Amino acid sequence: MIEKKTENEILVGLTTSQANLLLKKYGLNSVENRSNVLLGIIKRAVITPINIMILLAGIVSLIIGNSFDSLIIFILLFLNILIVFFQEFKAEKQLSSIHSKLVTNISVLRDGSWSPIDFEKIVPSDIICLKSGDTIPADCKFVKLIHQPIIIDDSAITGESLPKELQINDLVYSSSIIRSGEGWFEVISTGKSTKFGKLASIVETEKSHGNLENIVFKVGTFLMILGGVLLVLTFVYLNFYLSQPLYYSILFSLTLLISFIPTAMPAVVSTVLLTNAYDLSKENILVKRLSSTFDLSQMQILSSDKTGTITQNKLELKSIESLNNNYDALQLALSACETNSPDPIDQAIINQANKNKVKPLKVQKYFPYDSNTKFSYAEVMIDGTIHKVCKGADYVLLKAPSEQIKSKQSELYSKGYRVIAVTVDEIPVGLISLYDPPRTDAKDFISKLVGLGIQIKMVTGDSLPVAQTIAKEVNLTGSSVTRKELNQPGGDPKLLENNSIFAQTFPEDKYKIVSSLRKNYVVGVTGDGVNDISAFKASNVSIAVYNAVNAAKNFSDLILTSPGLNQLSIAINNSRMSLKRIENFLIYRISENIRFPLFIVASLFLFKSLVLTPIMVLLLTVVNDVPIFAIATDTVTAYSNPRKINLKEIFLIASILGVLGVMSSLFFVFILLKIFNFPWVTLQILLFLELALTGHFLLFAVHARRKHWYEDLPSKTLLAATIGTQLLATIVSLLYFNIDFYLIVLIWVFSFLVFNFNDFIKTILFKEIWI
Repeated sequence: MIEKKTENEILVGLTTSQANLLLKKYGLNSVENRSNVLLGIIKRAVITPINIMILLAGIVSLIIGNSFDSLIIFILLFLNILIVFFQEFKAEKQLSSIHSKLVTNISVLRDGSWSPIDFEKIVPSDIICLKSGDTIPADCKFVKLIHQPIIIDDSAITGESLPKELQINDLVYSSSIIRSGEGWFEVISTGKSTKFGKLASIVETEKSHGNLENIVFKVGTFLMILGGVLLVLTFVYLNFYLSQPLYYSILFSLTLLISFIPTAMPAVVSTVLLTNAYDLSKENILVKRLSSTFDLSQMQILSSDKTGTITQNKLELKSIESLNNNYDALQLALSACETNSPDPIDQAIINQANKNKVKPLKVQKYFPYDSNTKFSYAEVMIDGTIHKVCKGADYVLLKAPSEQIKSKQSELYSKGYRVIAVTVDEIPVGLISLYDPPRTDAKDFISKLVGLGIQIKMVTGDSLPVAQTIAKEVNLTGSSVTRKELNQPGGDPKLLENNSIFAQTFPEDKYKIVSSLRKNYVVGVTGDGVNDISAFKASNVSIAVYNAVNAAKNFSDLILTSPGLNQLSIAINNSRMSLKRIENFLIYRISENIRFPLFIVASLFLFKSLVLTPIMVLLLTVVNDVPIFAIATDTVTAYSNPRKINLKEIFLIASILGVLGVMSSLFFVFILLKIFNFPWVTLQILLFLELALTGHFLLFAVHARRKHWYEDLPSKTLLAATIGTQLLATIVSLLYFNIDFYLIVLIWVFSFLVFNFNDFIKTILFKEIWI
């Protein structure tokens, strides 16, 4: 039961001490539990498929009496956990740094006065003030009206598509949007106790998979299936054909499967994306959905709102054209405005009325602007009679304008003016012309994005001539179309692709345009208002500009936190570099996951003996994962055009490089056995080092793509990490496996020669296969 408060209690709200006690009791107003972050990191680092298998291998080794081997296995298990934990912890710190900038303040009544407070710190019984464009931050009760009526959109929670008008004591739910009006609300529930929080907790394990998640899943599935097939073959061959003991066959088969599991792949991909997000936050771009930067790198079309995005959304009232001498057009327009409205049209009219000392008529009832109908209206008293005064888009309110009115409209359009019509009982009484100048950086922004291979499509509710004039001013070229042509039955399906300017659109048209284009393209959307949210939901990546309302920011993937649009071109370039880093990692990881296990299985069948011990396999598996995290900071050149990851190309190149690696290692074994007659134990140690060196050299080759490795060196961080692990493998071979130094030198020379040969083949592969 909701407790009713007196008017005095509502006016005072909570005291600071009361709020602090309630904050301790109920916690932060967030559906995310940030208090157990460290515990979650430890859980993700410890409980992984590869760790479970390493543990099983250690237990099997312990059971059969190889206590020293089992000790080494458990040390490797600890190292693997430590590596993953370090990367997860580092990523969490970066993510927390980004989240700290995503603060939305809510006006809260504390100690009898209003003050802005982080929305996560509001508590039950708080009194908050919300207005048009705000997202409701918690489950609340509507307690006081400031400007009427308050219209909310709670479709995200209730599924009801139509906005509804609030009455005093109505309940409203977290994440609903205030379409218009202003009022006070009493907070009832916060965080996970809200209706939205309960829904989020139910579906939190059922997150939808984006493009990147699907790519990682496909690669991981392929490698796991291949590993499973080789595991069965290895076990059968060892146990039945070579008559090895059951425990040893199980131990080695498990160890082989471990080398196939791409355990570091999700962590590496996340590290690349987090590093990019952290870098973008320094450029005043906040990333809310991590994989959105991956989508941004592939973006082919940008659907941009005009008002507030391409233009400044600072309307100047240029002229008032009277169409009926019996009425004052400005006075009627003022009567159809919302007092203290944030709407720039209302503000321009109110400011002009104040200059002209015009007073509004007596308003009986007011109905705010609706982006679906394109007008606001009021019932006003004129000479003792109620009349309906409308103010809105001229092409909507003027049903059948005279030739004189059409001529006047055309004249105003040609100057780039936005034209607002004023009617009384559907009779035209005036035209108000407004000018919203383009942003100073809009022309440069459009030029840069076109240079990056991105199609720009401007979508606006303004009339076609105004849209065309603004497009011309910012050098946005291309054909134009109105919603009427767009929605014609049996219309040309290519209208969306062939046109760059869409005028007179409603929010549902924006949704239709974006969702239709998304079938064949990766589509981004920029916007600043509530009317852009439907398009945000339909897009691959949504971008809220600097002056966007809170509701738009809440539904966006990226937020520009400073004025201007050129930040977006920086975000695209950075994201394309991240995509290239992910591609480099996938080629390297797939190649190594093919080369290393396939070589072991091939040599087993050819030489009827194991070329590596289980300890060596585990050690190489762990060591191989150490330098790849440095890929996240590797210096690469951004793609000049949008690019989608092509798994067929990646698998083909990686497979060829992997097979080349298998052949070179088999050749190495043949030389050692047939020419130099090395004993098998020594051969295993030499091979361990050869596999470690040639594997890490491959990182240099993949980084350089079509160039030779010495023409395009990776970053100092990646160089240091790679050479460091190679030296580590060398020291292990020298001290732990007790190999002679001159043999170390010979293996380095051989590995370097193999690396250069593979690098030569790689340059041909990239030129012939890579598109």
